[in-house]
Amino acid sequence: HPELPGDRETFTWQILQEREGYGWIFPKGNQETNLGVFTLAPAPLRELLVQFKRQHAVTSPARTQFGGRFPRQGPIRRTAADALVCCGDAAGMVFAATGEGIRYALASGQMAGDAMATALHQGKTDYARLRSYEHRWQQRFGRELRVGVQALDVLRRLRRSGHLELALRHCSDQTIAEFMLGHRWLATVLLARLTRLLGCKPTPTALRCS
Repeated sequence: HPELPGDRETFTWQILQEREGYGWIFPKGNQETNLGVFTLAPAPLRELLVQFKRQHAVTSPARTQFGGRFPRQGPIRRTAADALVCCGDAAGMVFAATGEGIRYALASGQMAGDAMATALHQGKTDYARLRSYEHRWQQRFGRELRVGVQALDVLRRLRRSGHLELALRHCSDQTIAEFMLGHRWLATVLLARLTRLLGCKPTPTALRCS
């Protein structure tokens, strides 16, 4: 959580094209900031993070630092079984195009807790009783997570074919933001089908560090 020069209230987000990722600076108040990087390409995270800090003139040492891999292939096929519910990153609940997972982890964790508490109260923890949890999260953000996988597929295929820079240059910031957040889901699905003609082998994980 380094201190930032200048305006501490400004959120910064920067595409790192050579690393197939992005960096962020997110002010949290009390003179603290969350700063991190995300990459799809094999890269030494600490080195990438140091470069991003240097580029934005951040010199304060981090109070805490962590990083790791996260799933980006979408939710697992089943998130409930007899006496078991699965949520968050463990269930693959990550928006693949951006690496966002906190919101899904909190929401699915609450749903999972509610479902298990009800099952325990009723004395029946079989899958038939717990499958309601799957219906709840699927209804709330299932399509959103699937669109995230499609959006990531589009980005990788455009990058591998050399068309990503051209696409970014012809899109407004608002359009890019809506695409990256999954708001233009129909256009994303159509683009994913179209860009598959360009060819690109997906990889199962990506990296994030903050």
